[in-house]
Amino acid sequence: MMFRDLPTNTEIKTPNDISIVNKTGGTCLLVADPSKYELLTTDCDPILNFQIKSVNITDAGDYTCSITDCQQRLVVLGTPTKPVITASTGDLKSGGDQTLTCSSDSTTQPPDHGLAFTYTWLENGIKRPEDTSSLYLTDVDKSMFNNSYVCMARERQGTQSLSSEEFLLQLQYREALVATVNGNSSTSAVLRKGDTLNFTCHSDGYPVLDSINIQKQSVTFETVLESNIANYTKIDTGCFDNAVLRCRGLVGNGYIYSKEITVKIACKYYK
Repeated sequence: MMFRDLPTNTEIKTPNDISIVNKTGGTCLLVADPSKYELLTTDCDPILNFQIKSVNITDAGDYTCSITDCQQRLVVLGTPTKPVITASTGDLKSGGDQTLTCSSDSTTQPPDHGLAFTYTWLENGIKRPEDTSSLYLTDVDKSMFNNSYVCMARERQGTQSLSSEEFLLQLQYREALVATVNGNSSTSAVLRKGDTLNFTCHSDGYPVLDSINIQKQSVTFETVLESNIANYTKIDTGCFDNAVLRCRGLVGNGYIYSKEITVKIACKYYK
C-alpha cells in the first residue's frame, strides 16, 4: 500500500485505528506486528510504501494518516454468495415472455466498495452471451420446455461464485387430442371379426390433463386420471362391437375432444 507526500510528522493507522507506521521527517518506523506488516523502505519522502501480509477480509477498509484527507482504501475481494434464480411469472404460456433474474450478495469488504457484478448464464450447459443479472426469454414455445438455466456471479477480478441451483423452464401448452385405432387416425376403421381393437388417445402438453374420458356413442365408459394418454383394448371383436369412439380431455375448467372414429366389424353371414 502506498502513500505519497505525507506531512513531516504523522502516523498511518488501520481501519481499526491501530498504528502501523510513524513518520518523522523523512524517516518511517514500523510500529505494528512485523509478521503482519512490512515497511518496504525507511526513507519515505516522498513515498511511503508498506506491505500487508496474508491479506484477509478483516484487513479491508480505509488506512488513514493523522491529518484530514489523507487515506488509502484497501478493498479485499470476497466470493459472491451462491446465486438464486427467480422467474418473472409462474404462469408462463406458450408464446409468452419470461425474465430470469440471478441474485447474489457481495462479501467484499468494505461494503461500500462500489464494485459491479458480472454474471455468467448457462442454457442447457452452454454459455450464453449475456453478462447481466437478467436473462430475457421471448416468444417461449414448447421446444424450450424443461430448458435448464444456471447462473454464476463475479466481482471484477474476484472469484466466481458457486453455480445457482438449476432452474427448469416450465410453460403451459396443450396440443390437440388425437385418437387412433390400431395406429391409424382416420375417422373410420374396418376390422374383421376376431381382430383386436386398440383405441388410443394422446395430447402432448403441460400440465398433464386432469382426466381423459373414453366414450362410445358419446357416453363415457372408461376414465384415466392425470395423464396425457389413454388406451382401450378390445380382444376378439365380435359382429356387434361396431362403435363410434372418441376421447374427452379435462384441462382446468374446460374440455378438449378428439375426432370421432367410426369402427365397423366386417362379418360374413351364411344362409
